[in-house]
Amino acid sequence: LYNERNDSFALPSSNLQLYYLLWNCGCFVEGEWLRNAFRWKESIGPWEERAGHFGDVWMYWTDDGLGYYEFLQLAEDLGAVPVWVVNNGISHNDQAATSSIMPFVQEMLDSIEFARGSPNSTWGSLRTGTAH
Repeated sequence: LYNERNDSFALPSSNLQLYYLLWNCGCFVEGEWLRNAFRWKESIGPWEERAGHFGDVWMYWTDDGLGYYEFLQLAEDLGAVPVWVVNNGISHNDQAATSSIMPFVQEMLDSIEFARGSPNSTWGSLRTGTAH
């Protein structure tokens, strides 16, 4: 596994067999407030150009250096099935009204298209444009 960000290698044990790799869940994906919840679309592209976001649950800034694309690559490199978690319109302190939930549903659908979509689709073409 290669991490372009700091030119390091992680060599998993040959005895390690992961079946599923879960990432981006719980407090990190929800946030204390929806305005600070993780947005996967902002975690793709060159890491040095990512805005990052404020992790208001633990009160720190994250540069989102491990984004959705890197997560998919890591799962593939480990031979594991990626289990991706997206925000469904809730945080610790607020939630989207049922009548306003469609943008969150669309985020979910777009994340699936990014991971599995045709190179001719909107989000699938973005994935394949990153040489994957």
